[in-house]
Amino acid sequence: LKQRQFFRTLSQTGEAEGMAAEGRTDDAVAHYQQLIAKEPVNFSYREKLVSLHLEHAQVHDALLQLSAMANLHLTEGRPDQAKEYARRMAELDPEGIDTVRLLFALDRTKSDAEGLKVHGAQLARLAFDSGSYDEAFACLETAVQNGAGDMRMLKAKCLLALKRGMEAKRIFEELLRDHPEDDVLLEQLVTLSEETRDWATAYVHLAELMKRRTGDAKLLPRMARALLQTGKRAEALKIYMDL
Repeated sequence: LKQRQFFRTLSQTGEAEGMAAEGRTDDAVAHYQQLIAKEPVNFSYREKLVSLHLEHAQVHDALLQLSAMANLHLTEGRPDQAKEYARRMAELDPEGIDTVRLLFALDRTKSDAEGLKVHGAQLARLAFDSGSYDEAFACLETAVQNGAGDMRMLKAKCLLALKRGMEAKRIFEELLRDHPEDDVLLEQLVTLSEETRDWATAYVHLAELMKRRTGDAKLLPRMARALLQTGKRAEALKIYMDL
């Protein structure tokens, strides 16, 4: 049976290799993909496809196949084989999200605290930048649990992206207490206070921000609204009339 499988694989890959030799790269890729769809655990097809992608500088596509093979090994409880694919991926794209995601998964299988700290923090940032906010939040939590440094800013940003504004606001308030000179934090808190309709807090932060940015006319309508919402109608009207 194994011999028959070997010759079938040889025949199928030979057909794809012939297409590639004739310059029909897209046809060869499509042929390999069809073979993989029928036999996803046949690594010979995937390895041939990796080689073909790399011959044509299609690094991202090669990484996808390497990642797929690594994950198949992980699923079957073969972390050492998966680690070899992680090494190959790291050679091609050491800071790519698929590479770091695989390294993080390997750290989990070994309960490697140092790896979970380093790769968890790295993956959290990469996942956030790619818009995978749930993944980013979970990874940073794991990184912090394993000794990562202060990741409160990224956590607050994740919470914002996940529509958990009140939790994000509490973290920004902590950060502002630690860094009272940071205007960016202060303005972020103004925005969050407005979004959560905490007008008293918005007014306090706006007043401080306006002291620091005396010529920033964009803050005036926001202050007028905060004044109006906190019952200071006369002061709000004066700003509106001066706009």
